[in-house]
Amino acid sequence: MRNSCNAVLVVLSFIALAGITGAARAQNMPGNMRGNGDLVMPGPDNDNGARLLMQFAANNDEFDRTLTDLARVVYRRQIPECQAFDQVVRQLPTPYGGLTFPLAKPTNKFPAPLNGLWVEHMKIRGCGKVYQINLLAIARNEGKAPLTLAILPGETLSDPGQQGSVLRMSSQAIRKANATCSDDPAPTYTRMIGYRQVDGGIGNTDARMGWFEEWTFAFCQKKVPVQVAFMPNGNGGYDIKTRVVGADAPADKAADATPATTQQTPSE
Repeated sequence: MRNSCNAVLVVLSFIALAGITGAARAQNMPGNMRGNGDLVMPGPDNDNGARLLMQFAANNDEFDRTLTDLARVVYRRQIPECQAFDQVVRQLPTPYGGLTFPLAKPTNKFPAPLNGLWVEHMKIRGCGKVYQINLLAIARNEGKAPLTLAILPGETLSDPGQQGSVLRMSSQAIRKANATCSDDPAPTYTRMIGYRQVDGGIGNTDARMGWFEEWTFAFCQKKVPVQVAFMPNGNGGYDIKTRVVGADAPADKAADATPATTQQTPSE
């Protein structure tokens, strides 16, 4: 457990040190790759780096096969409760800052990025459920294929810097709630609950008022759910609140949860 959590923190810390703390929120957009090489991308695209990334993602079969093969391996490691699966579908990537591209050539119209980071998302169907595997892609110079690393699985919309904060806050809260166990909590999956609405409710439409997630941790041979709230702080960043929930507690019963802990994330 400890090594798994530490490995995730190392990857997320690397991204944070690179200054990548504001997600481009493409992960919020539904869609996936079409078989004809086009990319389903709803909404306006006003970022040239993001546009070129989408073109590269949709028109490089070799990288697509590499991602699919890696996602299968990562799935078997991150989803131990279901080792059988029958479908892998690549989703829209989430671009981050710092993306640069070489000039296109007749022999390579959609080249790989020279610099920058992004996250690839792979939906995998198995055991009657759909899981999401997330892979960090790091651009490399001289036409080399991007380096890919496994990061947290699931539906989280948080950027890597925020993920590192949630991991630390949740781990501290879980250990505090059960001081008799010496294990380190290890994140196993993340689930999107919904967006905060103007009336205070939760819905599927992004009202730019924050959102709610549930992260599951393995701790002392138990699964521990932690609710996470990302609330705008008025300075371009988010306040993060975490709350450890009892195994049978419904999402809206604060009385069955540990007191919330809060941390402010920097503005973009």
